[in-house]
Amino acid sequence: MPKKKKKLTIKQKKFVKDVARTGNATQAAENNYNVTSRNSAQVIGSNLMALEHIKAAVKDELARMEPALTYWLKEALEAPIDDETGMTWETKRKFLETAAKLGQWGNQEKPEKDVTPAKIKRPN
Repeated sequence: MPKKKKKLTIKQKKFVKDVARTGNATQAAENNYNVTSRNSAQVIGSNLMALEHIKAAVKDELARMEPALTYWLKEALEAPIDDETGMTWETKRKFLETAAKLGQWGNQEKPEKDVTPAKIKRPN
């Protein structure tokens, strides 16, 4: 008999959306649970992400968001560096870091090669 899918509470649903959006479980816990310290938020975020039904919900949310994430990441990478529009090397680096974080939540397998933003060099 198939396992019954565990329902998420309202707070858990909001937590899942925040984790998928930011890649940061601590921040998501701060946003959605009544915490008094950053340490408490870290513990709550870590405990929630250890639950299989929460991890599955985050993965599902990332899959739902993937087309939009792909579009915006492509836009950021192809945009010319222009101080007037705010597209700087720093902005591009932040886009890549966010994409890397989101990729870690959605896929726990290691990539074939190191693609961390620190390994991407700025052209001369």
